[in-house]
Amino acid sequence: MIISVDFDDTLCLHRFNIYTDAINICRQHGLMFNAVNENLPIVITRLGYNPRKIFADLYIDDKAIKP
Repeated sequence: MIISVDFDDTLCLHRFNIYTDAINICRQHGLMFNAVNENLPIVITRLGYNPRKIFADLYIDDKAIKP
């Protein structure tokens, strides 16, 4: 199962302007990712192309599912 999780207002209430800071904050809390802002290679292989939108089986986002 592929799960996509939004960072700002979902994992963290503070908005970060620097992409690297968000990734480092997640790592400091033990959250490791197979991909960040890109599709997994298996998705690209199965679809035969790299879609513009990130593919996931479940999207967790402050605008979709309240954390």
